[in-house]
Amino acid sequence: MKTLVHETESLNRALDGRQISRQEACEIYDAGSGDLYHTAESLRRRYKGRLVTFSKKAFFNVVNLCSDSCSYCTYKAGPGDSKLSLMDMRQVKELIRLAKGAEDHRV
Repeated sequence: MKTLVHETESLNRALDGRQISRQEACEIYDAGSGDLYHTAESLRRRYKGRLVTFSKKAFFNVVNLCSDSCSYCTYKAGPGDSKLSLMDMRQVKELIRLAKGAEDHRV
């Protein structure tokens, strides 16, 4: 499939399913998001179609006590924090009930 779709040869290589180097990945990043998003969408549709999946495995944060310091986390509490919380058994059972009903869906 040698069809030039983008000005950036690195994007064309990715679209053709060929491996790109770290330097090429940096060039793609620097080139802007429009072509990158288009290429990613084309590859996703080619290899995954329109199927959206998720893992049926459920992970419940029964307590928000955590020793990690992830910058994106909004619920973490440390020892002694006033926002420290623990789910009660009713809340845990409700999450289990919801997780059991989860199914795969196509979009």
